[in-house]
Parts: sequence; C-alpha cells; structure tokens
Amino acid sequence: MRDIKTTSEVRKVRAQDRIKSRELPTLSSAIIKLLKRLDFKQADIAVFLRKSPSFVSHVSRNRRSLDIEDVENIARGTGLPVFWLILEATGDANIPENLKPTYMAAKVLFNYTIMAKLVGDRIMK
Repeated sequence: MRDIKTTSEVRKVRAQDRIKSRELPTLSSAIIKLLKRLDFKQADIAVFLRKSPSFVSHVSRNRRSLDIEDVENIARGTGLPVFWLILEATGDANIPENLKPTYMAAKVLFNYTIMAKLVGDRIMK
C-alpha cells in the first residue's frame, strides 16, 4: 500500500467530500428554507441580501453560504431578529439532549416576543 496519491485520486476524494458536505444541511441553507416556509419568495430573499436569486439558490443547495452580514440584511428586510432566525433554523434535532429544555424555553420566550412585536406593529398601522 502506498502513501502517495496521484492527482486524480486526490481530486476524486475531494469530490466525494464535497458531495457528502452538500447532503448535510447548513445553518445558511436552513435559514433560506425557513424563509421559504414563511412564504418569502427567492426574489424577495435576494433583495434582502442585495444579491442575485441564483446566489439564494446556491445557498439553499449548500453550494454557497451566508455570512453574518447577510443574516443581518435578512433580519432587517423581514423585520425578524437575527437570534430568532438562527434559533428557528437550527431545529431541535441538532440540540444536545441536556440542552433541549433550555433551548425549548428560549424558543417559547422568543416566539412570544416575535408575536407581540408583529401584533404591536399591526395595531400601530
């Protein structure tokens, strides 16, 4: 067995790693999917991000990712806080068992906060 790999072998391994990484959801793709569940269209999300709709598509397919500035732009555009976007997009399946009670309590509190803000905004109009 040899330790030195040919260039084609290295490329093949890298390609397999990229495919595997695309199969796992990222926080970026989860945020885009959350926004789509909230009925935001890809074009709307692109406007919030100040990027093209194809960039949004790449993010949702794990080929690109959002940076914190992008998440802040989404928060400004939607009126939803950054912490809520991250909390909702994370999903409780990714939370360790010992932290789930704390996570769920925070999620309930933040959801009440968001609902109060949305209701308050509608009353003020």
